[in-house]
Amino acid sequence: MKHPMTQNLLKRGHTWYVRYVIPRASRSKLGKESISRSLKTRDLDEARKRRPAALAEIIAEVDLIVDAEKYSKVAMIEEAAAFAEEIRSAPTDEKADLATYVASDWAMYFHEKKGYEAGRCMQISPCVAPCQYPALGSSI
Repeated sequence: MKHPMTQNLLKRGHTWYVRYVIPRASRSKLGKESISRSLKTRDLDEARKRRPAALAEIIAEVDLIVDAEKYSKVAMIEEAAAFAEEIRSAPTDEKADLATYVASDWAMYFHEKKGYEAGRCMQISPCVAPCQYPALGSSI
């Protein structure tokens, strides 16, 4: 078992690398068991300092690839269409609440989970930030 101070670290030549073992369920989508990335240092103490940020970056990239299938453009369009139909068929007094709920849910997902900045994601709510896509509420 590796020592905790060097866990996820490996040395190739004189350079330290961070190594992330991909969860079994995600390996088929990525086509590999692990990802290694240079920390661009020869110093172990510096490698330990750089390790958390490098691991976080790799994990975020893996999550984007794994989630890409779930949140492909086609899947998002189909889900948005289903939400739009649900809102259209709702009683008039519930439409605004449903539209706000859907917009908040999607905006929160893209801004927090994916780390997108306001205005750069496929928002469906004009109240979150200006966006090039029309608001879902405008088709109601």
